[in-house]
Amino acid sequence: MNAHSSLLSFKSPSRARLGARSRRRGASLWLFMLSLPMIFGTCGLVIDLGRLNARRAQAQRAVDAAALAGAQVSGTDNSNVVPKALYYADLNGFSAGRGDTVTVTANYDSAVNGGAANTNTVRVKIKHSEPVYFAPVMETLLSFLGWSQGAAQFSRVVGIQAVARKFVYLPMSTGGNYGIASGQDGFITNIINGPFARYNDADPWSTRWLLDGSPNPRYAETSGFSNFTMKISDDWKTKFPDGKAYVQIFDPDSRNATSNEFDLYVRRNTRIPDPPPSDPLVKTKYEILKADALGNLTPITSATYGGNSTADIDANMKWVTPDGFAIDLNQWGPGDYRVRVSSLDGWTCNDYALRAGPVGGLTMDEHTWNDTYGDKLGTAPANVYAPMQADGRLMIGFRSNGTAQLKLGYLGPEFAGRTVTVSHFDLDINSQSVNYVVDSLSGVTFPGVIPDSPDGKWSSDTITLPVDFKGGNLAAQYAAGVSSAGYDGSSWELYGEGSGNGFVRLIE
Repeated sequence: MNAHSSLLSFKSPSRARLGARSRRRGASLWLFMLSLPMIFGTCGLVIDLGRLNARRAQAQRAVDAAALAGAQVSGTDNSNVVPKALYYADLNGFSAGRGDTVTVTANYDSAVNGGAANTNTVRVKIKHSEPVYFAPVMETLLSFLGWSQGAAQFSRVVGIQAVARKFVYLPMSTGGNYGIASGQDGFITNIINGPFARYNDADPWSTRWLLDGSPNPRYAETSGFSNFTMKISDDWKTKFPDGKAYVQIFDPDSRNATSNEFDLYVRRNTRIPDPPPSDPLVKTKYEILKADALGNLTPITSATYGGNSTADIDANMKWVTPDGFAIDLNQWGPGDYRVRVSSLDGWTCNDYALRAGPVGGLTMDEHTWNDTYGDKLGTAPANVYAPMQADGRLMIGFRSNGTAQLKLGYLGPEFAGRTVTVSHFDLDINSQSVNYVVDSLSGVTFPGVIPDSPDGKWSSDTITLPVDFKGGNLAAQYAAGVSSAGYDGSSWELYGEGSGNGFVRLIE
């Protein structure tokens, strides 16, 4: 009996423990069942949020592409901006036909533009409703737990915008006093480096490689050309009976007969993949082309300098008219011409100057020519008979110490209340300051900035013109000069609003 009692007393506690365990298992099952909606809701929410984030990234790519495409076709006539932007938004998956809202605003008044509307600024906004499948479960649970309806609501709408602007290259003057290349009045010259020169030696467009030996993207922009537009008036043949316009080049070669001449022996890029030439002298090609109404170019003539030929020696430090550079207007007519300069070989720097005028100027000294057919030392730009302008990019050299008045270009009254941007490269030899003036704004100076350690660097200054601006000639007052390292060479760009060549950037 004691054994039986002891057996019963042994089994009874075991049943109690088993009952408790069973009850706990039942409670755990109920807790698990109750948490399943939360688990599934959370997993589903992760899936929905992942879909929303992916759609948001797609929408961002779409508005970026649409804004850039719209800005690319912006200008004086913006009728193509909206269709082009909508096309690229559709191409990237968003359109009204898909139930999306795509809004394109041309002439957008971005804060980046100083709050003023800009002809070349385009904003694109996309609003897209993305279907969700699991978020409602989580919203129901949160509402059940006491969250307000607004707090428990997950966004199903993707809203994205982008703002792009086209920066249009503006016509630039040739830098110095037109037709003067020697003496203190003409110590601003045009320059071009050889294709094997170092990238950071003043001219970033002519050298084909960067310092590390990789291809130079700036060279790809221009194919190494310095481009100038020359206008010959309709009444030229009436004024000048021989019917010819004479294009002249000062010191077109790159050789120095004496140490104080123009051309500078810059350093060679030693990391280029191709072997450089044995002769450092720049081979410079000058071309004249006729432009038709559509901008198509027809070659007329060309001349190459940069060796030890008789033509090179005779051209040293002189104004010359190469063979074929007397344009016969009876054959080619008045209108727009292009003068194109490029370097074919070598790694030195070639300083030169350009001008165009009638036959009577061929025998004049520089100052008489400038006073008769030029800009009268910058005081009378309208006096120029055959104006020549750079296409928004200008490489110049300063051959004296002091403050140079670098003529950048004419800004018309359409720039009232607008901004223009001046970019400059490699302001590094004795550079002290840069400021800007407009001849029609008496007593007004726009300050510029030279960056720290400017060797081989780009920097830019933005100029906001007054709302009552009537037009005027923009110039940079640049204090630079000569040091033991050589004389200062630099490159300049001028861009703003309008139609023409340029580049587009996202600004918001």
